[in-house]
Amino acid sequence: MEIVNVQRENLVEEFKKVRLFKYLSDEALMDLLDRSDFVRAAAGERIIEEHAVDSYLYVVVEHCVAVHVNEDGQDVYVATIGIGQLVGEAAVFSNFRRTASVVAQEEMVLVRITRDEFMRTLQENPAPGLKILFVIIHGLLTKLREVNLELAFERRHQSDQDEVDAIVNSLLGNGDE
Repeated sequence: MEIVNVQRENLVEEFKKVRLFKYLSDEALMDLLDRSDFVRAAAGERIIEEHAVDSYLYVVVEHCVAVHVNEDGQDVYVATIGIGQLVGEAAVFSNFRRTASVVAQEEMVLVRITRDEFMRTLQENPAPGLKILFVIIHGLLTKLREVNLELAFERRHQSDQDEVDAIVNSLLGNGDE
């Protein structure tokens, strides 16, 4: 990824539409954008690498990114994140390894914000900062709920398959014949 120069003052109104930033004053938002990097990613470029440790969160400015997890050596598609959405926001709260890779679908621009600059903005703007934290927590809980539903579906499918296998074995024997 490469850092690109962007006329930030022209973006305040657009960024006020992003849930993460809507509670900040124009001045606080401009200050955060000034302390953030706008980065260009090429199509197919990994923005976040699964299992890496870093402290960046990203806001998708244009186009979209795909989220993948590695399963048995294969990238498995999980989700698409679009304009105005966050990716990597868990890095604000921890130094845990990334749980997925994030890949640019086409050449695109993102805002990259470090944990330190993000936390500084929250400290300097405590009332809107609290609202911003709720936005992030809500987003993380929504993702967790989706993962839990997917796991429940997979387990139910596995349970159904176990029942089918047991019935087949009881009717046909253990398959040794």
